[in-house]
Amino acid sequence: MSMLNKMKSLLLFVVLLMAASSHAQKNSKPNIIIIYTDDLGYGDPSCYNPESKLHTPNIDQLAASGIRFTNGHATSATCTPSRYALLTGQY
Repeated sequence: MSMLNKMKSLLLFVVLLMAASSHAQKNSKPNIIIIYTDDLGYGDPSCYNPESKLHTPNIDQLAASGIRFTNGHATSATCTPSRYALLTGQY
């Protein structure tokens, strides 16, 4: 590949990178945190149950500054198939 073709390729890459960066800033999406735990009940984090034996101040802080979901479903009763379902999006 000649030096001129390399320069053209590099310039095209930089232009595409700048366009993608500009597009990403215009269409910024919210940050989403998924806390995927094993053997944690609905009332275990103290943000859902102030009388819980588990004290979860960091989860409570996240819950206070964001959205809490109160209806969730598992794809399986055991954790391994549920993890794979989350990763692949398939049942």
